[in-house]
Amino acid sequence: MILIQHLKEWLPVIKYSSEDIVFAAGSLIEGMGNVYSDIDIYVICSDIPKNISHPEYKVDMVKHNDNIIDIDYVLLSDFELLISRLLMVTEDNGVGILTGKEKRLLHRFLNGEILVNENKYRHIYELINYDQFIMTMVQELEIEYRDLREDLLGNLADNRLQTAYINALSLLKLSIKLTLLTLGESNPSDKWRYEKLKKLSIEDYNAYWSIQITPIESIEEVKLISDWLEARHLLIYSNIEIYLPLNRRGKPYDGHGLY
Repeated sequence: MILIQHLKEWLPVIKYSSEDIVFAAGSLIEGMGNVYSDIDIYVICSDIPKNISHPEYKVDMVKHNDNIIDIDYVLLSDFELLISRLLMVTEDNGVGILTGKEKRLLHRFLNGEILVNENKYRHIYELINYDQFIMTMVQELEIEYRDLREDLLGNLADNRLQTAYINALSLLKLSIKLTLLTLGESNPSDKWRYEKLKKLSIEDYNAYWSIQITPIESIEEVKLISDWLEARHLLIYSNIEIYLPLNRRGKPYDGHGLY
């Protein structure tokens, strides 16, 4: 974990006012990352400074000692609107409410290290409804999982080994993302997914990793992966069901299996 005191040494080169919120985020802040990982600094402000390097993107890049610091500026009014939109999320309208960039911003805000204006940061933090945030991602991933699963079943029925295997691994990835959400991870992206899973549940990590590295030579072996995913998804479904529309609750199966 990066020491906060070390990060605060960067403050003199960051453009912000006494009313702004400044926080650090990224894989290193979350206890992962490596020597090549960077740290992102976010400034939530009333006005974007005019003398930043890339005002069109609301980004500044500055050098401090041997470090190049990326600083993202977010208007407080925009962030408040984002939180207001999140509060309108229900089990019936969670799909497409947030962009990928907005989800990443919320995740980083929730998991960042505050550098300036902690009281203001905590006040805004308390306004974010975590369950509604998770609901948006569960609903989108569940639809993606359902559609890809139908593709996999078709591949298996047609004995298309290579395509079935590729789709099985893609389905495995989605299954991990949904599992991470049930374990409290609010950024189930591809990056660091196994590291995060290992940190949150070694049992789940071992189960998924054993499937990931299983050598495949026949369609029957892909079917075994598919069967494992079917059983696994029933467990996941019991945890994500509360985030789904009412017409998809309690209905994990239809004529084609799940859903």
